[in-house]
Order: sequence, then structure tokens, then C-alpha cells
Amino acid sequence: GSSTAKEPSSTILEPITPSILQNGEQIAELYQKATPYPHAVIDNFCIDGFLENILTELKHNSKVKFKETDLFRVYQSIDLGNLKDGSELAANMPNLMK
Repeated sequence: GSSTAKEPSSTILEPITPSILQNGEQIAELYQKATPYPHAVIDNFCIDGFLENILTELKHNSKVKFKETDLFRVYQSIDLGNLKDGSELAANMPNLMK
């Protein structure tokens, strides 16, 4: 058997900085030993420019509606959790779909 059979697809991992993936065991150990509760701070988690590209895609492709009640004012966008692969909106946001 191949050890790569259990690893996530390289496409899923593409936006993650390679050193993060290479140091996974060290990061897990730091997480477990952190105080006052288990936590980790991961600097430069994504490759340079990736999150900026997502922000640009969202600004250019999503529509928002202004909603107001006596308690709040908010701009509501589509539910990105329901964004489907193959949809026109998803095609316009390839970085977000990674």
C-alpha cells in the first residue's frame, strides 16, 4: 500500500505554506503544551497572496443586501457554505473554492 492514500488531495493543501505541512508534528506538540489552554499561533499559514485573492474575488463577485431592524444594521451576503462547485458564482471565485 501507498502512504499517500491517506493524505488529503494536494489540491486541498495547495494554499497552505509548505513549511506548515512539513512541521505539523512540531505544531501539534506546541499546541498540546501551550498554556493556559491548548492553542497554537501559526504565522503565514497560507501562501503569499492567497487570502488577498479571495478578498478580491469576494468583492467583485458577491452581492450584498442591506438589512436594518431596530436592533441592528447589516450587509448580508450569500451563504458561502452553500456555494456549490460548478455554479457560475463558484467559477468566478476559483481561489475561494480551493
